[in-house]
Amino acid sequence: MATDTPAPLGATHESLGERSRILVGALGATLEWYDFTLFIYLAPVLSHVFFPATDSYRLLETLGLFAAGFLTRPLGGVFFGRYGDRKGRKAALVLSMSFMLVPMLLTACAPSYARIGIWAPLLLLALRLAQGFSVGGEFGGSIVLLFEYASRSKKGYVSNVAQVTAGAGFLLSALGVALLEHHLSETAMEQWGWRALFLVGAVIGVGTLLAQLRMPETELFEQARDEGAVAVSPLRSLWTTARSALTKGFLLIGYRGMAFYLVGTFIPAWLTGELGRPASQGALVAVVGALLFTVLTPYAGLLSDHVGRKPPMVVAAALLIVVSYPLFLFMVHGGLSAAILSQIVLMTLTVVLTGASTPAVAELFDTPIRYSGVAIAYGLGVAVFGGTAPFLGDALVRLTGVESSPALLLIVGSALGLLLLWRLPETADRDP
Repeated sequence: MATDTPAPLGATHESLGERSRILVGALGATLEWYDFTLFIYLAPVLSHVFFPATDSYRLLETLGLFAAGFLTRPLGGVFFGRYGDRKGRKAALVLSMSFMLVPMLLTACAPSYARIGIWAPLLLLALRLAQGFSVGGEFGGSIVLLFEYASRSKKGYVSNVAQVTAGAGFLLSALGVALLEHHLSETAMEQWGWRALFLVGAVIGVGTLLAQLRMPETELFEQARDEGAVAVSPLRSLWTTARSALTKGFLLIGYRGMAFYLVGTFIPAWLTGELGRPASQGALVAVVGALLFTVLTPYAGLLSDHVGRKPPMVVAAALLIVVSYPLFLFMVHGGLSAAILSQIVLMTLTVVLTGASTPAVAELFDTPIRYSGVAIAYGLGVAVFGGTAPFLGDALVRLTGVESSPALLLIVGSALGLLLLWRLPETADRDP
């Protein structure tokens, strides 16, 4: 295992050019996670805007729209993955960011159910599908770019900078919702407050796109291109030579995505929508989770650089099996302090999973097919397991009548995750 310790971002031994390159390469994740976490934090508000007041299932239907946005992620992963393996990592990320801006702007302008009736949720569904396709190659591409920028001993740490910028998007959306929920009336929030938050996302996207246009291509891709090793058909090569790696990556990302979306985004909405807590409490819990994710994830990656990718993930999965149900019960019967403490524990374990799995998935694939492999694994894994987790969590409460039942998703998912990790190879020492 690598033993030299990378300094924190911004350390003096790293050149300004290197730090800037790393941060710009990760910026796309900010808009992606801002958009998707914003939608679910606003789910109680959006359910009032896009569905009739007489619909008792409107929150569940809004969460269904959130899940639908993940259906097109695999298609985006295929499209942008192929493009990134043939034309370059930078080119694919710039194209993906350009596509992401359009649904973001149109969502901010979308008419309500009161104005156009059933066409309102149908239009929102179309925009979520378009956004899902657009981001299908963005986050996986950011990880590939950072993984290939990093030296061998720092791949876990540097590749998780994408999680920092993702966490920044996560944090921005949580803070934005918290601030507006505190200062605006319910009516103002439904009329224009949520729209302002989507417009902020569009501004973030424009700034990110301008920065991405100036970043360099990775040396590993340029070397492959100079040596004539760029895959003519990345998808065919992926299917014929790395099918097992693709399956493992898909399942690993799926497990991690399920844990994140259940802990980081569902719990705040569940506190408000199912337990009847004030919206400000749900927003505060979301902010706590976002801060933990943003600050700790690179250090979870650093841990995996030292001890390997598998040990941290095994420990985190085992602990999630043990603590999930007691903590959900604690949140049901306790107050705000119980919710915050439970979020701290659950998010910390999720961060450990995230920090180790980020480089592990990139290490499963060789350079000529890495963008396709990572993007498709992310797109499929998040679509099948991550995006559906909030919907399934809410459905479990309604089907069973047990408010703590969403914990079962974490318990069953973590048990299956342990079986996967048992068969996953250690990748930390693998040549890129």
